[in-house]
Amino acid sequence: MVCRLTNGRIVKPEGHPGNPLNRGTLWPKGVACIIAVYDPHRVKAPLVRAGEKGVPGRWRQATWDEGGGRTAAARRRSLSPPGRRDHPAPGERDRENVLSSWIHHGPGLEPDMATLKDVARRAGVSVPTAARALGGYGHVSPTTRDRVLRAARALDYQTNAIARSMIKGRTHTLGVIVSDNANPFFAAVVRGIEDVVLARGYAIMLCNTDEDPAKEALYIAMVRQKRADGVIVSPSRGASPLLRALVASRVPVVQVDRRVRGLPADAVVCDNRAGVAAAVAHLVRLGHRHIGMISGPRQVYTGRERLAAFRAALRRAGLPVVDRWILEGTFKEESGYELAGRFLEGQRPTAIFVANNLMTIGALLRLQEAGVRIPEEMAVVGFDDMDWAPILTPPLTAVAQPSYALGRTAASLLLDRLERGASRPRTVVLQPRLVVRASCGALRGAPTIAGGSLPSLI
Repeated sequence: MVCRLTNGRIVKPEGHPGNPLNRGTLWPKGVACIIAVYDPHRVKAPLVRAGEKGVPGRWRQATWDEGGGRTAAARRRSLSPPGRRDHPAPGERDRENVLSSWIHHGPGLEPDMATLKDVARRAGVSVPTAARALGGYGHVSPTTRDRVLRAARALDYQTNAIARSMIKGRTHTLGVIVSDNANPFFAAVVRGIEDVVLARGYAIMLCNTDEDPAKEALYIAMVRQKRADGVIVSPSRGASPLLRALVASRVPVVQVDRRVRGLPADAVVCDNRAGVAAAVAHLVRLGHRHIGMISGPRQVYTGRERLAAFRAALRRAGLPVVDRWILEGTFKEESGYELAGRFLEGQRPTAIFVANNLMTIGALLRLQEAGVRIPEEMAVVGFDDMDWAPILTPPLTAVAQPSYALGRTAASLLLDRLERGASRPRTVVLQPRLVVRASCGALRGAPTIAGGSLPSLI
């Protein structure tokens, strides 16, 4: 028996009840549905659906001759059980255009997805037994479980993630809230997170706050509503009431790159003070006595840490802290550009330290536009070593953060807390490296690397 879709209308076999494409239609063995997709310029191959033992079969490719009737090969395919492959006769392939095995051309043409009931029927078990076998819970004999799994594979059954999460209390989804995923630093952090959690069967919801506490609060509320199993967050400006409420609700939370003191949650950060100290000490060794800084916002943990480290490093070196040479930026390229221009007014520092990668780009652009020779007239050192740093003219000296390792470590901490339960909050501190290139005036050749990368636990 054959059903055809001709000029957009379904023609069913005489005596066949109902619409053969309706969800749940059972196709007796030997019954096929041929659907021809008409194209006046070339002949397209129809799709065949053949049933087996009362269970819906899959859409399979068939052939259609140029006159619109079925070829012998198509008739053989329509009556063969699923899985059998009949190849067209010599010359027949020229008249075929192989379609995708699934239809996506409009409502009513998509093949029905197999349900748990279909799997149970094919395996000859009850629906609850099939659910236990597929879900891996409850008592199911090995023989029965194997039979159910084979039935699921044969039907290409996909588990219902929503239903499974309701049963197990897990969505296998993690919230990741960072300030700006367009920043190469955070992009590397997110990649580290993703590589770890994906291998453990988790997906992520990625949110960008743009350093906006209102957006951060919105995203924290969203991940709670979406029942995320855990959250990795780079707090924008301290601990908002919603972040504290999230931690208090016992949803596992890991802070990355930044941490809020007093918040009882795990944290993975870079040793900002060590990185800044290494950069300033290097400039001092090169003979610089007038050093300026473009810092990050003081409301942000990394902005405060790097600023405090810069002041402390100048004092250790016996150098004055000149307030007019310490300018507060926003961690954005635009602020680096604007603030670098202020160093050109009046007495200039001989070197500047810029507190993140995006502001460093802006500062370099402004100095180059002003005709300032780097490093002869002003040396530049940045915080964050990016892929583009070695190809600048001159190549940029920078403090390299282990950004990818920050993400991997944060993800591992979160999954460990999810799997092992409560324990005291931990803080992991990863060490940065100073990568010395020509922008500081030290050399014009290969970079020198100082510092380590071993984590320390607090």
